[in-house]
Amino acid sequence: MRKFVLVVVWLAGVGTVAAYTAEEEKQIKHNQENLADSVGKLKRDCGVAITADYDLKTEPKPEPNHTIGTGYNLCSSVVDGVAWVCRHDDAKPKVVKKIKAIKCVYKEGSSPGIGDKHVEGKPELVLKMQGTTLTAAFDWGSSNIDDVTGDFVMKNL
Repeated sequence: MRKFVLVVVWLAGVGTVAAYTAEEEKQIKHNQENLADSVGKLKRDCGVAITADYDLKTEPKPEPNHTIGTGYNLCSSVVDGVAWVCRHDDAKPKVVKKIKAIKCVYKEGSSPGIGDKHVEGKPELVLKMQGTTLTAAFDWGSSNIDDVTGDFVMKNL
């Protein structure tokens, strides 16, 4: 006689499903469209399609000055920084060869901070090249993102 063992696994609370209000969904979509517009300009300036994406799941709960999906706009600034580099004819071929994708995330502590939490001399965001992907981590204290990104890309071509 054969014995069968039935194992039932119930995973409660594994993963999160974000439930957004209609207004939040509208804001997210608007911010995604802003990023898509920047990607379109990047394609125009670089002459090739470079993808860009922001991981909304990394973003903290909304705050008064940072509605849900604000990170898409900060990611747009990263994309704009790369597009700026492509507008330099001598750098454009290097960008096209070295950068195929841009990945953005929110990571608390990525900036020098705001107000009394400001740390002088700390970078505005964390940028890294991982293969042909430019990764960018920022938080609500990050500023001058397009300038910092452009400088980073120019120095790392």
